[in-house]
Amino acid sequence: MMSLNSPGLGGLVWNQFIYKLQAYSGIFLTMVIVQLFAFLFGNSGMMGMGSGNVSINIHFYSADTVFMLTMVWMFISSILLTTRAYKEDDFVFVTSRLSSNLSNILFLVAASLIGAVTVLLSGFLVRTVTYLFSSENFVSAGMPAGAGELFSGMAAIFLYLLLFGGVGYLIGSIVQLHRGLIVVVPVVLVGGFIFGIDQERFFEQIRLFFFAEHSFFPFLLKTLLTTGLLFLCSILISLRKEVRP
Repeated sequence: MMSLNSPGLGGLVWNQFIYKLQAYSGIFLTMVIVQLFAFLFGNSGMMGMGSGNVSINIHFYSADTVFMLTMVWMFISSILLTTRAYKEDDFVFVTSRLSSNLSNILFLVAASLIGAVTVLLSGFLVRTVTYLFSSENFVSAGMPAGAGELFSGMAAIFLYLLLFGGVGYLIGSIVQLHRGLIVVVPVVLVGGFIFGIDQERFFEQIRLFFFAEHSFFPFLLKTLLTTGLLFLCSILISLRKEVRP
């Protein structure tokens, strides 16, 4: 006898989210590979100075490259979630475009959290490895002073990753409207930057808006509101697509 009970939206979204955590484990493996590459080949910098017979070389070790490549990973992964190959996986459930998008957003939230934790831990790992194996004098700087600073640092990384995920998810959703947009969207963006926008001023304004905020609460509001709008636009675009038979 067929059950007349239908799962609510919340339960359906949660089931899809749990399924995607398991089915898309390869995305997290890619993150580990990207972060390992950044850790091995891009975690240091150097500057030198000298006067007379005295010269000083200063080597900097940080997880900045790990963080930047993790943002790129997040951007690309969010685009992949909108592709047909990933969308087909949703239909192992009784689903809708709304539940599919909401479960994808939950997945991106989880991915951002995992990425934030690993980026933060990589900073400790860089300093530990440098301290143990470097023959040079080592001075640790820039480490969190306490639990509050540690938490705010991880929260900031999480918000940046989620923001990049929102941008990628919106671009992926736009492209999925029509295959021709795969070419049109990049051309419009690049053409706009070259011919219609003062590039230096445009990117400088973005940098100041998101990366130069000294107070955490305004940064939190700006990032969450922007990311929320990006995901909302993605959902509205997706809902306009023809329902799958």
